[in-house]
Amino acid sequence: QVRGLHNMDLELRPSVLHFGRGNWTNPSVAALAIDSSTIQVDSLVLVNGEQTLALDGVLTRDRTRPLAFDLHHVDLANFEPFLGGPSLSGGVSGSGRLFDVYGNPFLSSNLTLDSLLVEDKPVGDIRFQADWSEESGSVALIGELTRGPLKALNFVGRMDPKANNALDLDLVFDRFDLAFIDPYLPEGISDIQGLVTGTVEVSGNLQQPLVNGVVDLQHAGLRIDYLNTLYTF
Repeated sequence: QVRGLHNMDLELRPSVLHFGRGNWTNPSVAALAIDSSTIQVDSLVLVNGEQTLALDGVLTRDRTRPLAFDLHHVDLANFEPFLGGPSLSGGVSGSGRLFDVYGNPFLSSNLTLDSLLVEDKPVGDIRFQADWSEESGSVALIGELTRGPLKALNFVGRMDPKANNALDLDLVFDRFDLAFIDPYLPEGISDIQGLVTGTVEVSGNLQQPLVNGVVDLQHAGLRIDYLNTLYTF
């Protein structure tokens, strides 16, 4: 329905869109209202297998009115063109809001990244808050990393996508169980054990992170398989 030169109502009927990886469909009709520079999105839901992306809200010059989004198990591989670096996989779920798209866009989100793999190596589950602004150019991050019952660390800091994904993070270990890193041990070493406490700084970038810090080890040890000997320290 056209109400004027820059004023119209649209219906997006069930159709197929292609972006990221695979085809996305909207199984239900979604309504869009366009009034000059304001675009109102009403219940746009896109589905790709088990992946779901939902949009609802408004794109407008009013900085207080956001476009809200919800994600359910969206494959991290969809974001590879924006991340670069090592191969990543896992499912992203959560919600967020995008503000001031015509001025200095600002994004606030609370997300969960399930079963993260880096180059086929298991990392775990990450729960985090991510805030991004066009003005600063960086993503502010705060969250925690776990795998099953094992909690690895808390983290806080920034990543700058515009500067080759530059990192400025603090990893905070609080009695971190070294069993967490068992999948990364080289052949011939097993039964790693102990608790780690301390803070590690991560700089560099996503492709080549630089790690520096001091930690305390408690009751640590590992087994040299060839000797079948457990060394503790």
